[in-house]
Amino acid sequence: MPKTERVRLLIKDTVGKISKKEILEKCPDISTKTVERTLADLVKQGCIKKIGASSATCYVWSDKIEEMPRFS
Repeated sequence: MPKTERVRLLIKDTVGKISKKEILEKCPDISTKTVERTLADLVKQGCIKKIGASSATCYVWSDKIEEMPRFS
């Protein structure tokens, strides 16, 4: 399976949010650059949503956003 597809499936199968750091820990054979490129492509395609900024950035599969609890 291509590395980009593994990253995509990991995000899709994750309950809640996942960070780039967590993706890299779960897939140590995939380079940071490949993960960053895949995340950028998935955001651009509308498959995932980027939440937060800088080191607090997380990603969530777009159709799972409604399922996430909202906190005020």
